[in-house]
Amino acid sequence: MNSPEPTTRSERIAWKNRFAGLKERLANTRIDWKARLAGLKEGLVGIHIDWNALGPFLKEHWRDYLFLFPVAGAVVALDQWTKAWVRANIPLGSDWLPETLDWLAVYARLRHWTNTGAAFGVFKEGAVLFMILAIIVAGLIIFFFPLVPRRDWYLRLAMALQMGGALGNLVDRLRFDGHVTDFISIGSFAVFNVADASVTVGVAVLVLGAFIQERQLAKQEKSRQQQASDQEEGTREG
Repeated sequence: MNSPEPTTRSERIAWKNRFAGLKERLANTRIDWKARLAGLKEGLVGIHIDWNALGPFLKEHWRDYLFLFPVAGAVVALDQWTKAWVRANIPLGSDWLPETLDWLAVYARLRHWTNTGAAFGVFKEGAVLFMILAIIVAGLIIFFFPLVPRRDWYLRLAMALQMGGALGNLVDRLRFDGHVTDFISIGSFAVFNVADASVTVGVAVLVLGAFIQERQLAKQEKSRQQQASDQEEGTREG
């Protein structure tokens, strides 16, 4: 009857060894993280911002920002106003349409909903990640916007719409613990909002503008080739 006792002791020893190994790994991991944090701190200290160059930069590109900020700001304002109206007038989870448009409820309606993911309800429970991404996207757009030639209006408009959409949902996430208010419901499609629509329209403008520009460039190239061919034929006849 005493034969199981050595087995129990060996199991205890095995578990102690496992815990000891785990403790050692965690200790090494902590040291590793300290080294990484120290390297990050050293890198941040080494960053130098030339504030004296900021003035000339803004003086040169202020007209560019007169397009970016009003367009993005209008998107944010419309997005926040519509969301505030929905929160004040439609209970969460309920649908609403004016009585004169009841026939439209089968196809589209206003539905008060919340979402912690990305646009159109994808990647739920990623609120913190999308907050960080929105800040990064807005910062990159502000930085690179003046570098986009003014003739590329479609790219500028797309960037402004995408920045407004990103900031519109960011405001919600910061105000409501990561939750975004959605209210536009069409068919069985995911519920979305003005900010989501702005990002999508921005992508559509970008694709359409690139397609139109590519066609124009191809037409110009064909015209140049035709002119070169006509000049060559004229030279031969001369």
